[in-house]
Amino acid sequence: MQLKSKNGSRVIINCKVMFRSVKNIRLIAVLVILVAAYAGLKLFNNTGRSKSFREELVVIDTSKVDRIVITKAGSSFEVGKDNEQWKVTIPGNKKVDATSTSVNNALSSLLRINPDRIATKDPEKWVDYQVDSAGTRVQVFENNISTLDIVLGRFGMHGQQQFHTFVRLFEDDEVYAANNFMGISFPSDPKGFRNSRFLQITSDSITQVTFNYPGDSAFILNKSEDTWYIGNNQADSASTASFLSGLRYVNGSDFVDDVEPAALINPTLSVMIRANGQPEDIVLEAYSHPGYGYILHSTYNPKAYFSDNSMMTRIFKGQSEFLGE
Repeated sequence: MQLKSKNGSRVIINCKVMFRSVKNIRLIAVLVILVAAYAGLKLFNNTGRSKSFREELVVIDTSKVDRIVITKAGSSFEVGKDNEQWKVTIPGNKKVDATSTSVNNALSSLLRINPDRIATKDPEKWVDYQVDSAGTRVQVFENNISTLDIVLGRFGMHGQQQFHTFVRLFEDDEVYAANNFMGISFPSDPKGFRNSRFLQITSDSITQVTFNYPGDSAFILNKSEDTWYIGNNQADSASTASFLSGLRYVNGSDFVDDVEPAALINPTLSVMIRANGQPEDIVLEAYSHPGYGYILHSTYNPKAYFSDNSMMTRIFKGQSEFLGE
């Protein structure tokens, strides 16, 4: 293309170069707009999060925690330190020992709450996520100062392997989805903080089991080398192995807290276990009781008393069950 200048001279313009320049300018302009839009969107999101989205919901120092209050379905109980020993309050306002392991596990589970997104800000929808009165409210105190007040709601899944729990800070409206946090793992009952172990023993270490029963029903299951005997009769190997295996981990499900130990004088049934590596025999006792049927006690966990029919049938076997009669 040729154009005339004011002085009459001709100016030659390369159209291809001109169009290419215009095209480049347009591309640059589009790129600038996209970058500006992205920066604006990111700034908007960051600004929005800074006002409503909390990056951290749980900020506690577990080494300073001295009290936890848990409320579920309108009923509350407390876990607190008493001279460095954790205690949990049970019905009747009675305090019993709690295990440090259960308390540490509970606090560690709270620290795993990492908010991923806000599910709702509408209090009327709290019920949908069970972060209203149906949820589990957890209050944590450090040096008797409240450092966390949170409600654990319902559990949910997204995909086949991803899970989350809905949570809400008690004083806030926002409900968060906390990924990979299982709220149901947090104990919402005093039993979850207590030592429920009735017996734990390695079955191979057991050398003798004495069954002290009324009348002439008592007997001794004795191991000689690798064979078990009752008197001169060889015990059934499969039945004996099943019984011994069932003693490895025995947990109680129902604590008995309303009967004074002093009232339990003579056990109706008892089983005494002798094992290698045990300084003393472990004694398992069953006390007949009009209300509970039987109350169970073990020297393995002497402060706890249980009522559990499944434990009765698992431990207090008759002689015929070992002889195949």
